[in-house]
Amino acid sequence: MSDPFRPSVDLSQFTGVFLEEAREHHEALEAGLLRLERGDRDPDLLNTIFRAAHSIKGASGTFGFRAIMQFTHALETALDRVRGGTLAVSPEFTADLFRAVDVLNRLIDAASNGDTELTTDEVMLAQALERAGAGQPIATPIIAVTDTAPAGPRRWQLALAPSADLFRCGSDPLLLLRDLGDLGELSNVVVNATAVPALETLDPESCFLTWSVELLTEAPEAEIRGTFLFVEDSCSIEVTALDAPVLILDEAAAPVAQSADVPTEATTATARAATARADTARADTARADTARADTARADTARADAPRARTTESATIRVATEKVDALVNLVGELIIGQAMVASVIDRFTPDRMEDLREAASALDRHLRDLQERVLAIRMLPIGSLFSRFERVVRDVGAATGKKVQLVSVGEDTELDKSVIEGLADPLTHLLRNAVDHGIETTETRIARGKPETGTVTLAAQHEAGSVLVEISDDGGGLNLDRIRAKGESLGLLRPNEPVSDEQIRALIFAPGFSTASAVSDLSGRGVGMDVVRRNVESLNGSISIDSRPGAGTTFRIRLPLTLAILDGMQLQLGSQVYVLPLLSIVESFRLTPEVHRPVLGRGEVVLVRGATLPLVRLSAIVGQPAGREDGIVVVVEHGGRQVGLLVDDLLGEQQVVVKNLEAHYRRVEGILGATILGDGHVALILDTDALIRIGTASTTELAA
Repeated sequence: MSDPFRPSVDLSQFTGVFLEEAREHHEALEAGLLRLERGDRDPDLLNTIFRAAHSIKGASGTFGFRAIMQFTHALETALDRVRGGTLAVSPEFTADLFRAVDVLNRLIDAASNGDTELTTDEVMLAQALERAGAGQPIATPIIAVTDTAPAGPRRWQLALAPSADLFRCGSDPLLLLRDLGDLGELSNVVVNATAVPALETLDPESCFLTWSVELLTEAPEAEIRGTFLFVEDSCSIEVTALDAPVLILDEAAAPVAQSADVPTEATTATARAATARADTARADTARADTARADTARADTARADAPRARTTESATIRVATEKVDALVNLVGELIIGQAMVASVIDRFTPDRMEDLREAASALDRHLRDLQERVLAIRMLPIGSLFSRFERVVRDVGAATGKKVQLVSVGEDTELDKSVIEGLADPLTHLLRNAVDHGIETTETRIARGKPETGTVTLAAQHEAGSVLVEISDDGGGLNLDRIRAKGESLGLLRPNEPVSDEQIRALIFAPGFSTASAVSDLSGRGVGMDVVRRNVESLNGSISIDSRPGAGTTFRIRLPLTLAILDGMQLQLGSQVYVLPLLSIVESFRLTPEVHRPVLGRGEVVLVRGATLPLVRLSAIVGQPAGREDGIVVVVEHGGRQVGLLVDDLLGEQQVVVKNLEAHYRRVEGILGATILGDGHVALILDTDALIRIGTASTTELAA
C-alpha cells in the first residue's frame, strides 16, 4: 500500500540541496557536541544540538534516505532526554555521540551515491541510543540513565490546527503527519474541512484544514512534541495521553491496555520478556566490550585521516546584495558599451577624447565586475577552521595529551577553491602539532608550562595575499636531530654549512621523518611532503619558524584566488613570460662584479655578501642565450633563493590563469598560461621548479 503522506513529486532534483544543508547541520551538531564535552550545559546549546539532529532527520525522510532518518531518529531520541535533563552526560556517552556523528558523516557522503545502508556496528549503536532515549536500562556503559520511563507503547490523541499562513512558511502538514508515523502507528486520522470557504473565495496559499489523529508509540511526549518544533509559531498542537502504557505480549499479540488486574499469562509473558532483556543485556555487554576496542582503534584511525569532505561542494550560497550589485554592474556595462558604440558610429578625429573617456568608463566597470564576481567565490576561512576542533580533539585523545585549539581571523575571506584545497595541508599540520609539537602533560608541568597545550590557527590578509599560521606552544623543532636525519638520508653532507632555515626545510623532503617508530599518527615520512605539494598546487608557499622550548609556527602564504594572479612580465628575446609577484624578492642588473662562474658547476651571483645560484631562463625554456647584462630577478620559495636571468622587466600585471595541463600536458617549470592584452600567449613560470632546477648543480656550493 502506498504511503498517504509521501509526496508524489520527484525530489531527486533537490538532492544536492539536501546534501549541502545536511552537511551544515552535521557541522553544527559536531561543534555543539565539542562544547558539550567541555562541560557547557547552556539550554540554548542543547536546543541547537537537538534541532540540528531533528533537521537532518526531517529532511532525510523527505528525500527518501530512510537509513539516515532512522539513525538520526535514534540519536535525536537520546539528545531529547539530555535536553530534558533526564539523561546524564558521561565521558562514555560523549564518545558514543561522536561515533554517531561520524556515522552521520559517512551516511551523508554516501547519500550522494544513493548508498545509505547501515553496518552491523552502526545498527547496534542506533539500538543503544534508542534504548537510552526510551529510558530503558542498558547493560553497556555507553549512556548513564538518571530515570526510568514507563515500559511499553502508549496511545496518544493529537489535535493539529495549523494557522492560515502555514504554507507561506514553507511547511506541509502532511509531512508533519508522516514524521509522526515514523514514531509509531497512526490510526483514526480525521480531517476537519468545515473551515474551507467556497471555491470562488478560496485562497490556495492559505490552510483551512485541521487534523485529529491517534498515535501508538513508545516515544515520550517530548519527542512527539519535537516533531512540531519548527512550526510551533504557526500551529496549535494538543497532545493528550489516552491510556496507560500498552504491554505487548509477543510479536503476534495485539496491543492491550495495561491495568492493575493483569492476567497470569501476561505476567508470565512479562517475566519471559524480562529474562530475554537480561540475556540481550549480557550479549550487549559482550558486544560492547569488543566494540569498545574497535572504537579505540577507529578513533586513532580517524585522527590519522583528514576530516575534510570526501567530495567538494559544487555550490556556493550567495548573499542577495551581492547578486543585486552584479545586476547593477551589468546595467552599467550595457550603458558603457552603448556609449562606446555611439562614439564609434559618429567617430571623427576631434572625438578621440570622447572615445577615450567612454573606453575608460567601460574599463572601470569591467574592473568592478571582476571584483564582484571574485567576491562571490570568496568565503570566510572560518568555515574551514570549524572542522579542525574535532581533529585536535581526536589526536589529543589518541596521544593522551590535553590540547585546546584557538582560532583567530575566522572572518578572513579566501576563494572557495583555495579553502577546499587547504583542508588536507592544515589537517596534517594540526595533527603534527599535537603529535610532535605539544609535549606530554608531565613534561609540560616539569617545564613550568600549563598542562593543557595550545594550538593556534590564525589567518589574515597581508600584502594582497592571505597568511595562514599554525602555531603550537610545544617544545619546538630539534635542529640537531633533523640535521642528523638529513645526513643519514643523503640530503646533507656531514659538516656542510647550512642555515637553520635550510635545516627546518628538510622536514618537507619525501620520506623524511624523525619519529623513532611508525605509529597510527606518524613515522612514515609522507605527511609533510604532502603538505608542501598541496600548498604549491595552490600557488602558495610555506615556511617554518621554531624556537626551542617555545613552540613552532608554520606560515602558509596563499593567493586570494586561483583564477587571477598578480605577476611580473619578463622579456626574453621576443617572448614574454609571467612570474608570480609573491615569489619575487628583488631585482638588479647583472654586472661582472657580482657574477661568478663555477667550473663545471654552473654560475652564482653575489647579493650583499651571500652567494646565490644563477639560473638562465633561456636555458630552461630552450631559447637562444639572452643579454649578458640582463636583469637578475631574485626569487624565493620554501626558504631557498636563486637568481633568474632575463633580458628585461616589463612591469606588473594581473593575469587570468589558464590550466596548461588540461589542454596540453604538464611541463616542468611552467605553472600555466595566460593571454596578454595584445592577444599573445605568455607562459606562467613555476617558481619552485625554477629553484629546484637552479640548485640541482650547485648544492655543494658553500656560502
